[in-house]
Formats: sequence, C-alpha cells, structure tokens
Amino acid sequence: MADLTTAVGELLKKKNTEENLHIYVEGLSSLYKRMAELRLAMNYYTFAEIYSDFDFAKKTAVDPYINEIQQIINDVILLDTLSLDAVDRIDALRNRIIAKMEILTAYTDIFQIYEYVLNRVEYRFSESEFGDEYYNDRFEKDIYRYITGDKDNTVINMKLSQIVGQVPMRLSKNKFYDMLKDSFSIYKGSEKQSVNDFAYMIRTAGTLYKPQDFEEEFPELKKCHNNLKGIEISEITEEQYKNFKKELDRASALIEEYSDFYVMLTEVINDVYSVELNFFALTDAIETDKLKSIISDAYYIIEGHDIEREPVSSKFVEFEGLQEKIMTRLFNPESALDEIIDINSDCIKGTDYEEALRRLVITSRLQSASTFASLNDNTDKDEADDAFIEDTVNGLVEEFASLFEGMDRYSRRAVMAIVIANLPVFFNNMDEFKKYVHVALSQCTDSAERQACMTIINSMFING
Repeated sequence: MADLTTAVGELLKKKNTEENLHIYVEGLSSLYKRMAELRLAMNYYTFAEIYSDFDFAKKTAVDPYINEIQQIINDVILLDTLSLDAVDRIDALRNRIIAKMEILTAYTDIFQIYEYVLNRVEYRFSESEFGDEYYNDRFEKDIYRYITGDKDNTVINMKLSQIVGQVPMRLSKNKFYDMLKDSFSIYKGSEKQSVNDFAYMIRTAGTLYKPQDFEEEFPELKKCHNNLKGIEISEITEEQYKNFKKELDRASALIEEYSDFYVMLTEVINDVYSVELNFFALTDAIETDKLKSIISDAYYIIEGHDIEREPVSSKFVEFEGLQEKIMTRLFNPESALDEIIDINSDCIKGTDYEEALRRLVITSRLQSASTFASLNDNTDKDEADDAFIEDTVNGLVEEFASLFEGMDRYSRRAVMAIVIANLPVFFNNMDEFKKYVHVALSQCTDSAERQACMTIINSMFING
C-alpha cells in the first residue's frame, strides 16, 4: 500500500483514486488529530492557569462558557465518548464566542473614535511649545521622505494609509461620500461576497455596525460608552479631558482583558472541535494518554481542585519538537487538500469520502492561524454588477448620513479619517498625495490639533 506522500502525488494526477483517497483521508485525519491533541494540551493547560487566577467577578462573567467547555472536554477527551450532537454543541459554543468577539470589536471601533478625538484636544492643556515653524516649513517634506524611504509598494501603501488617517481631516461630507463611491470601482466584476466584505469593513471602521445583543452584553463597556457620549469637545475643560481619558483607558483595558480571554478559549474550542471531527482516526496510544494526563490536570485546575502545579515548560519537555515534526508531515497533504478535492470531485461526490473530506477542510480552518476563521462556504459568488455596487454604496452613504446627523464635527472628522485610512490607496501618483497632505495641514488652524498630528506622525518616523 502506498504511503501518504505517494497518495497525494497520485491524487493530484487522478491515479488510483479509490485506494489513494482511503490512504489520504486516514493519513491526514491522523495527523490532524495528533496536532489537535498536542495543541489542546498546551492551550488548555495555559488557559487553566490564567483562569484560576481570575477574581470572583471575572469568573462569574465567563462561567456559562467555562461550564460548557468543561462538560465537552470531560465527555470527549477524558471519557473518550462522542455523542451524536457533540459537533453541534462545540460549533454552537464557538459561534457564541465569535458573537461576543464581534461585540468587543464593535466597542473597539467606537472607542477608537473617542481616542482620535481626545488625542486632538490633548495639547490644549499642555505647556509644551508648538513648533509652528517646523509644521509650516519642513513637516510636509519629512512626511514625503518617510513615504518614499521604502521601495516596497506594499510598505509604501501602508504608510500612505497611516498618514491619511492622521493628518487633519477637513473633507466635506459630500467629498467623503464621493471617495467612498470611488473606492468600490475596483470591485466591478468581482464576486458579490467581495463587495459585501469590503462594505462590512467600512461599516465596522465607521462604527455603523452594531452586532446582535450589542446593548445587552458587556455592561461595563456600555457604561464607559455612555459616559464618553457626554463629551462636549468644543468646551471641554482640562479636568473633563483627564476624566474622559481615564474612562477611555479603563474601556481599553477591559476590552483587552476580555479579548485575550476569548481568544484563548476559542483556541481551546478549535482544538476540541478538531479532535471531534477526527475522533476515529488512529494515533499513537501512548502519546495520546500522556497528553490526556496533562488535559486532565488542566480540567481539575479549572474545577478548583487542589492539585500540584508544574510550569507549562516542564509539562511538555518530552513533547519538544513534536509539533514541528507533525507540521512538517502535514505541509504537503494539507496544502494539496483543495486541489485534490477539485481534481477528483467526480469520484468523491455521493461517496463517504465527500463527508470525510468536508471534515478535513473544516479541520484545516480550525487549525489555521486565524482563530475565528469562518467554517462555512456560504459565500455569494455571483458577479457584482454596477447596480449591485451602486445599491451597496448608496446604502452606506445613507447610513453615514444618519450617523453624522447627531454627531459633533470632531467625532465626524474622526470617523471620516479612520474610514478613509481603511480604503484602498486612492492617489494616482505622489503629486496627488502631496497635494492632499498640503491641503489637510494648511487648512487646520487649531493649534492643539496641529501639535497632536505632528506628534503622532513624528512617532511614525521614529518607529518606522
């Protein structure tokens, strides 16, 4: 019987399909299960140590998710059983966490607007002298040198976006809407899903998107948001500025804390999910038992049992190099997965291999670097015609018009700046960029905003 590497090569040539699919599915499934068990042991033990240090309030806030993952790990990993609804349970839990992360991301976007606004009034209350001569005479030249200091177009475009997002925003609303419309021109003829994804990015950056249960989840963040809503920037006092800054710092710390927790929890979920999808794959029994022992320790740490703790590093001494070894063996068969399915689709459709390969595709996403990767293929592949793009853009313009209606000019400028910075580079040449920067800098007469802009951009020069 051929080995996995040979099976991959022959499947790519559509040779001995039946025999090689059997070898390929079993071999790749086995490697995925080994990788998932190893990662679960590492991620879960680290997670358990961090969770055990949580105070009562934090534990209370996340306990519904902890209780669910504990039950699943006990059933699937420790008791080695797979119920009929096991995959549905882990999938539902993962989706609940992703929904929480969407809410945290929405709050991040909102607080980014307040950060932008507060940064631009900070120097109203500073005694440091403003370098007016440098701002008027040399600042533009330094910006241009910063942009052209690289030859890599990707880096140059990244720097262009950074600068556009930080120079004073003085676009009219109509000019902003025109730039939005122009940014969609590159999507003509692409898939509708690409247009939808781009529109979603704009909605999130512009704080238009509010996920389901946004108002109900994270009451501490909602309180911070409500407090910051009261900013009257034009008349803000130094004391108010300091209070708002503290509120913003508190919100940022909460978001970081929750986000770190949910990222770690989702990594554990992804590993358990991967084990479930490859539950019946053959692995090294001794290796599995040793990893299960570590997982068991982590389980009881979370349950509050008083067990002897060991540093994570000492727990995994005997597994040193194993992850790299499995990854090396995974590389070719995993890289070829989509191509093998495509080439052999007529032989796969309607057979047991169709479901087996679907599970392998999902596992590849669960084990990828993208913790919150979508596991579904429900994308709209129809071509985006002019009418579809126009409807999408008009919808965005209406949403922004409604948002701006009740917004002060400082917040409106912040939204515009952040959205514009996220659009594809819209300059046809460097002269257009230089003109944009010149107009933005010269039209700003607010000394505090000038100083903030100069300070932020100068920090970019220093940090590269």
